[in-house]
Amino acid sequence: MEEKKSRKKTWFIVLLIAVVVILLAIFIDFGAVWDVLRQADLGILAVGAFILLAGFLLISLRGRYLWGNQPDFMTTFNTDSISFMIRMVTPLFVPVLRVATISMATPLSVSEATPGMMAERLLDVVMRLVALVLAAVLISVSEVTTGWIILWVLLLLGVFYLVVRFGSHADEYLPRLSAWLGQFQRIDEERIRGPLASLGVGLKTVGSTRRMVISLLISLLMWGLFWIYYALMFEALDFGLAVDEMLALAAAIMVLLPPSAPAMIGVYQGVMVALLAPFQVANNSTVTAYAILVFLVMMVLWTILGIWGLRRTRLNIKEIVKFDKTMPEEDREVELSADA
Repeated sequence: MEEKKSRKKTWFIVLLIAVVVILLAIFIDFGAVWDVLRQADLGILAVGAFILLAGFLLISLRGRYLWGNQPDFMTTFNTDSISFMIRMVTPLFVPVLRVATISMATPLSVSEATPGMMAERLLDVVMRLVALVLAAVLISVSEVTTGWIILWVLLLLGVFYLVVRFGSHADEYLPRLSAWLGQFQRIDEERIRGPLASLGVGLKTVGSTRRMVISLLISLLMWGLFWIYYALMFEALDFGLAVDEMLALAAAIMVLLPPSAPAMIGVYQGVMVALLAPFQVANNSTVTAYAILVFLVMMVLWTILGIWGLRRTRLNIKEIVKFDKTMPEEDREVELSADA
């Protein structure tokens, strides 16, 4: 049953990519796109790539911290690199790919790794909300004053407080959340209990308030680096935007397309063009060039790091893809519940 769902999801992704490519081919002048890309500032690209790499390192630092520092950092970074490389270049359905690769390369089992991944997802949801509020403020106000900065910082502290409180009282709040979500017609309460249970275990894994705050600060720093990267890419292609405009658009992009959760090639470009088109910051060719450039830098970095990771861990992509099929049944249930 799950294998059929996996195949349907794979074919849906393939079809979606094909539709996006066809639409881009119809409406975009790729000759003009190439002209824009050729004029990219290589110096700014190099700085952006360095900042992006620092953000990638923080992904693994946070993941290892949420796993109780059990895997060593380089193994975590190598397996993360492999996972992100596969996610960006193939439509194959690989549930919880990072959990699978770290489990294959270390003694950490899927059931042990999944709760930390669930906690990581919660942190990324929080960061998306922070980015959404930041984008809304930067887009709606004509001038960012000290008052707006203070208001945003207070809001950020409030969000941190709520997350820490939720984590420390997970046993109390998760059943309420499950019952509340179950009221919606399209949500099966029985189906979401597994992921919520894994989330509860993940929050317990984080443990103390201190560890939760540190995890949030790592997430904030990581997303801050990604935010700067997206803004720099506007400058690399010379969009002619003011700094506050670049930061506002970069924050808006982060809500849907954070580098810590990359969409696949084709889908990424389609979503990016659709997101930026209403702002009318440039013509379609320039916006498409931006979508290609920011993804290309990510893909090149993850591919280089992923190939290096494969050599270091002695894993291969075929084994990783097949890992879900050969997994023990009890671990398979945990994995599928986390991917729901």
